[in-house]
Amino acid sequence: MKHFIITLLALCGISANAQDIYDKCMNEIQPILKDADTVWIGDNYINGYTQERQARYCRFYIQASNIVEKYVQNATNIDDKADLLWLQSDLLSEFLWNDDGQDYNGLSSTEYNEQVNKYMSIQKKLLEYNNIIPNNDERELDQAHIAKNYGYIYFAQHNYNKAKEQFNIVISKYNTLLNSSLDTNLIKELGQIGYYNLGYVEYRVGNINLSNTYYNKAKSILNDEYITPYK
Repeated sequence: MKHFIITLLALCGISANAQDIYDKCMNEIQPILKDADTVWIGDNYINGYTQERQARYCRFYIQASNIVEKYVQNATNIDDKADLLWLQSDLLSEFLWNDDGQDYNGLSSTEYNEQVNKYMSIQKKLLEYNNIIPNNDERELDQAHIAKNYGYIYFAQHNYNKAKEQFNIVISKYNTLLNSSLDTNLIKELGQIGYYNLGYVEYRVGNINLSNTYYNKAKSILNDEYITPYK
């Protein structure tokens, strides 16, 4: 799976009235994210994986997420709240998308499930706020990314039926947006993500031929470093 923060705020644009609160929030969490990097990178050396290190890494991101949550609660309009929720979603994605789950992350069941539930709640709120976006294409794009988020977390939980449903939504939105006025590269990335991960789901459940079909479809849209053989 793809393990990095996809900053949709940068892709879709941050509303002007949300910029100040977003910048303040980022200024507060940036030192925490830098501390998270030191778990793996020291002076001229790189630390290997251990559950203890991964757990510390996760907790830095949880700390940052909790700060963003306070900004969400204090925000006075929906635009601000939505922009901050996208940021919080990205922070939690950094470790929750890992399909080795709780064991890999070194968190307790309570800690891990609390963050999964929070992540799911964020997606639900984003869908609610999505209804007020005036531009239809932008609504469709956000819906696609929310479906992608659901797909990744279901995949991480090995709930492949629900993951498949969500990645099918991504593909449906991709096909809808092909003739939109949105940036072509954004739409291509959307199609690549949908088809590639739908293929990953089929691979995991043993449908290798169908998996290869979706893999090749994703590759035909964008053939970059994201397109790697399933394992």
